[in-house]
Amino acid sequence: MRLAIDVDGVVADFVGGWSAIYEHWWPGRLDSSKLVDWDGIVTGTHFKDEDEFWKWSDDALVWSSLPVVAGSQGVLHDLHSAGHEVVFVTSRHENARLSTNLWITKRFGWIDPGELGRVHFPGKNKHEVKADLYLDDNPEVLVDLKRWQRNTCRFVRPWNDTKYMKSTIPLNIRTWAEFPAVVEAVQEILDD
Repeated sequence: MRLAIDVDGVVADFVGGWSAIYEHWWPGRLDSSKLVDWDGIVTGTHFKDEDEFWKWSDDALVWSSLPVVAGSQGVLHDLHSAGHEVVFVTSRHENARLSTNLWITKRFGWIDPGELGRVHFPGKNKHEVKADLYLDDNPEVLVDLKRWQRNTCRFVRPWNDTKYMKSTIPLNIRTWAEFPAVVEAVQEILDD
């Protein structure tokens, strides 16, 4: 199976990473209670809008210093070793391609991001990337994938743990340890 894996929030701890850097730059100015919302990058910080946040994130080299979500490396390595094709899909801007590829190479060395088709930058149009199963945490992307009738698994995070999301995306995981069972179940359905 071809597995399309989101980067930020799924394999890269985006919130934990940028918030630690922000706290280092501006001690005491982060309102961590706001980081459970999708728009926490503005409501939990002093930035006036998302554009200002994204500019700072580039200046602060956030993209290249994010920690890995626990369990992602081992599970994806095992799935790859079992014959599944792992590709990364991200909503990051195209100008983050180099830092994204370097980040993936450093943490998922068994995947060559330079190999054609391993890392995709479709913005929020992830349905355009061909895959058998998608794993994402972005509420907008999840709804879009569902609308395009893609096999979709929700990586549960505070910003997508709503009644609506639970009913819209029935496949979900809270930890990486749960993902192989989802892959196996989808594989069985596709094989029938």
